Amino acid sequence: MKMIRVQFANINVRFIDASFCLWIIGTLLGSCDRLKGITTIYGTVTAPGYGPVDSARIVFIARQTMTNTKFVAETLTDANGKYRVTVDAPRGYGRVECDLILDGSPTTQQYTKGEAWQDGRKLNTCCGVSAGAKANFDFKLFK
Repeated sequence: MKMIRVQFANINVRFIDASFCLWIIGTLLGSCDRLKGITTIYGTVTAPGYGPVDSARIVFIARQTMTNTKFVAETLTDANGKYRVTVDAPRGYGRVECDLILDGSPTTQQYTKGEAWQDGRKLNTCCGVSAGAKANFDFKLFK
């Protein structure tokens, strides 16, 4: 980094050479590019006839290819069965997926199957969105 001193009104003013300025601009633009991976997924977990499911576990992964995935987050639903997670998908991972885990925990052990819904439509496969998007996925659990 090359500094140039110039006398200006009895004050030493320092100028930074152009290559350093370009590096700063590139870094800032690269940071803006990272915002493209910010993904928000939210929804509700309910059991028809029983109401919201508290403390249901939902995991989130970033997907690059069919076999290349990376765990990015995990959350539990609140007392109203609601969850919301914002994740930053790693560079090169174009999709973020979530799934409800029926793992025998006290809150979900009584349920044997679940359905996933997006914006009021039942899904055949669960539940992904392009990195950088915002999506709603609701889950219904059945005994």
